[in-house]
Amino acid sequence: MDKSTSKNSGPQLTMKELQAQLDAVNEDLRILAQMAGQKARGEASAMRAEAEEKLSELSEEARAAFYAARDGLGEQGRAAYARGEEVFGEFEETIRRNPLAAIGIAAAAGWLIGQMTRR
Repeated sequence: MDKSTSKNSGPQLTMKELQAQLDAVNEDLRILAQMAGQKARGEASAMRAEAEEKLSELSEEARAAFYAARDGLGEQGRAAYARGEEVFGEFEETIRRNPLAAIGIAAAAGWLIGQMTRR
């Protein structure tokens, strides 16, 4: 048997060809990462817009309920109303700064309430 023949008779790649293939794979990975980042930013933007819309709806509902309750209050009630309005403003500002966290907290609270009411 001739020892000079190779066991692997398949195509042999040169270093340049191998480097070119690795460069092509790296470029494909860079493009895929870029596309994934763009998609994630788009979805995050949509989630933020939805959160802001829900916040606006909830804010209006809470304000309406607050004003309805205020109409039947005396002086002490008005002071409590003023403090409540201040707290509500702080709450609203916190949600605006962290809309995704607010959605997560609301979802967790909803799940917890759902679990407690099932039993």
